[in-house]
Amino acid sequence: MYKSLYNACLVLLFNLVFTSLVQAKPLSEYIKKLTPDDDIITDTINDEELALIAEREQDIKKFYDFIITDDLKKISPSGKTVFEQFLAEKIEFIKLSSIDYYSLYKQDPADSDSKYLGKTIMLLGTVENIDTSDDKNPVLHLDTDDRRLRDGTHATFKDPERDKSKIARLSSGDYIHLLCLGNGISGKFPVLKDCEFMDDYEAEYRKTLHEKLDAVMNGDLQASRFALVSLIFSYAFLVDEPKVMRDLIKGKTAPSLASQTLKHNILVLMWLFDVETPVPLVLSHKDKLQARLLKHEIWKYLIVKKIIDPKKGKLLVKDFDFDNTPIL
Repeated sequence: MYKSLYNACLVLLFNLVFTSLVQAKPLSEYIKKLTPDDDIITDTINDEELALIAEREQDIKKFYDFIITDDLKKISPSGKTVFEQFLAEKIEFIKLSSIDYYSLYKQDPADSDSKYLGKTIMLLGTVENIDTSDDKNPVLHLDTDDRRLRDGTHATFKDPERDKSKIARLSSGDYIHLLCLGNGISGKFPVLKDCEFMDDYEAEYRKTLHEKLDAVMNGDLQASRFALVSLIFSYAFLVDEPKVMRDLIKGKTAPSLASQTLKHNILVLMWLFDVETPVPLVLSHKDKLQARLLKHEIWKYLIVKKIIDPKKGKLLVKDFDFDNTPIL
């Protein structure tokens, strides 16, 4: 249940980030959608509310880290993670599963050499077994679509001494992703060399995204579209479902609310952010009250962050083309 809820949150978050690529609007247009739709615009915020906002920001940082961690776990042959976009800005690489690498080389070694030999490859696969080469270094045997074989794509390491502790923790059935160089075919098997775990890139990715979130929280709204949207959406979700959000952060199991209720509340959030919902949404009186509360709470947050003038509802920051904000 948590998984479906979290996936729904991510779908909303990524829609909010990437739909702006085709809907050219300045930030002010997006902020307008969050303006309270009644005559009451909050212009005073007491100390208790300020303390609550500060507490929510700390929860948002934890949730943001949860998003980053889950994004790193979702690297797969299909789809594209935020981490892959980050990595693509650092190095040029081709993403392939060990199954596809094996199949392509089996079908046409010469054509595969022209595409992959000496190229950096993000290799995804399941460990079948770990062998030792003639020079006593470890060789990973990764899965193939031919179930008669337990000896598909072979991968060797750039610095096996440095990575020996991580390699030693691997076992048959582990799903891994590595950065390697394509090394053609040796004997009957496609091979890759100079493989490395991506820990350093992942640590840099985590650090960079947290720095971007801090920058946005401190007023640099153009630091990152992903951070800005994550901040505002996460704040809304925390207001709407505080127990669920905190249980997610803590890794607890089932929340007390029914799954259908959570799904519906996600749809209301999508409506609030003007994102197309997967099913038609007819707002009940309760939904409208919920949306009104959310808008007021988000508006308070925008006031505290000195983004909105509490009296006039105008931007206090210089308006900018949201489409041109760096995604990361």
